[in-house]
Amino acid sequence: MKVIKVQRLILANLFCLALLLFPCVSHALNIQDVPNPQQVNGTWVTDMANIISDSTETQLNQMISELESKNGTEIAVVTVAETTPSASPKAFTTELFNHWGIGKADEDNGVLFLVSVDDRRVEIETGYGIEPILPDAKLGNIIENQITPRFKQGDFDGGVLAGTKALINTLQSKSTDSLSANSTDISLSATRRGTIALIGVGGILLSWIGYRQFNKISTPILLKPMGRSRLHGVSNPKQKAYLIAYMGIVLATLSLGLFLVVISLKLFNIKFAISWFIFSVVTGFPLAILATNKYYVSPSWHCSDCGSPLKRVRPSLVRASLTKPEKVARNLGSVKFEGWECRPCSQKMQLPLMHIRAYVVDSRSYIQCPICQELTMKHSATTITSPTEYSTGELRIIDDCKCCDYYKEKIETIPSLPSTSHSSSSDSSSSDSSSSSSSDFGGGDSGGGGAGGDW
Repeated sequence: MKVIKVQRLILANLFCLALLLFPCVSHALNIQDVPNPQQVNGTWVTDMANIISDSTETQLNQMISELESKNGTEIAVVTVAETTPSASPKAFTTELFNHWGIGKADEDNGVLFLVSVDDRRVEIETGYGIEPILPDAKLGNIIENQITPRFKQGDFDGGVLAGTKALINTLQSKSTDSLSANSTDISLSATRRGTIALIGVGGILLSWIGYRQFNKISTPILLKPMGRSRLHGVSNPKQKAYLIAYMGIVLATLSLGLFLVVISLKLFNIKFAISWFIFSVVTGFPLAILATNKYYVSPSWHCSDCGSPLKRVRPSLVRASLTKPEKVARNLGSVKFEGWECRPCSQKMQLPLMHIRAYVVDSRSYIQCPICQELTMKHSATTITSPTEYSTGELRIIDDCKCCDYYKEKIETIPSLPSTSHSSSSDSSSSDSSSSSSSDFGGGDSGGGGAGGDW
C-alpha cells in the first residue's frame, strides 16, 4: 500500500510540474513565428500582443507609408507577449530586424519599434544608415519622454503612437537637413568630380572628331575624268558634321559650366544640374551651326588626272548617257545618278568627258538583277502558311526584274514556332517571385544600433 501511495504522489507531482511548465512552452516565441506585415498585407504593424486598437494601427500604417514614399525609410512596429527563449529582448529585436531585412538594401534605412509586454520592455533597433540620424542618446530620450510614461499608465496606444511620431519627425527633419547640407558639400565628392571631368573629356573628344570630319569633307574627292563610280547612300557629310559638332559643343558646355560652378562657387544641386543641362542643349545647337558654317567647306570633286575641279553636268545630259538598266533603276528610285565633267581634259581630248557617279538609295525593295547587273529587280516575300508550334509554314519569294524578262519564284519553309509552355511557366514563376519580393521589406541590415527602456 505504501508503494502505491508513493507512486501516486510521484505522479501527482509530475502532473503539477507539467501544468507549471506548460504555459512557458506555449509562450516560447521564435522570430520565425512573428508574421511579417509586409508579406501578410503590405503594412508595417504586427500586433501579436493585441495592445493596439484598430484605429491606431491604421494611423501608424498611414504615417509610415507616407515617410517611406518620401525618403524610403522603413519602420516596423511589433508587439509580442514576451521574447523568450531569446537571451534578451534586445537580442530578439536585432535578430528579427535582420531576419526581415527592414530598410533598403543599399541604404540600411530601417527602424524596428518592438514592445514586449511581459518583459515590460521597449526596444528600438536602427539600421546602419539611420544611426547618424537617430543615435542611441536620441532614441533613449524618445523612449524615456514619449513612450514609457504612457505605458506606465496602461496607455499603449498613446505610447506607440507618440514614439512613432517622434521617430518620423526626426527622420523627416534630419533627411531634409542632410539634403541641404549635401547641396554645398557635394562639390567635394571625388566621384562627381570624376564624372564632370569625364563629360568634359567626352565633349573634347567629340569636338576633335567633328574637326576631323570637317577636314575629311573639305578634302577634294578625286574622280576619273571619264568612267563610273558607285556609292551606297546619298552622301550628306554636312548633316553628319552638324550632329557631331552639336554633341561635342553640348557636352563641352555642360562640363565647363558644372566645373566652374562646383569648383568656384562651391554650389551644386540636382535642380541646377538639370537647368544647366537644358541651357547647354539649347545653346549648343546655334553654336554648332556657327562652328559648322565657319569650318565647313562644301565637298568638291576634282579630276584625278589634272587636278582641276569638276563641273556638274545637267541632268538631261546625264539621263542621255545612262544605259537602259540604269534608266530603269533611276525611274524606280533605287539609284540616283550625277554627272561631273572635267572641262580642261575635255578640251584637251576634244571630247565631252563625263564621270557618272551612282548613289544607291534603296537596296531593300530592289536587288541586283543577274542579267542587267543593276538594282532593277523587285524582291518580295509573301507568307502562304503561317507556322505554329506544331507545324512549319511556307513562304513564297518572287524576284521580278522590271528591266528584262528575268523572273524567279520559289517556296521556302518557315520553321515552326518555339514552344511557349516553358517560357510562360518561367515567366509566371518569375512574376510570382517578383510579386512576393515586392511585398517584403527592402533588405536592410542592422549592427545592433538602437536603445531600449523598461516601464
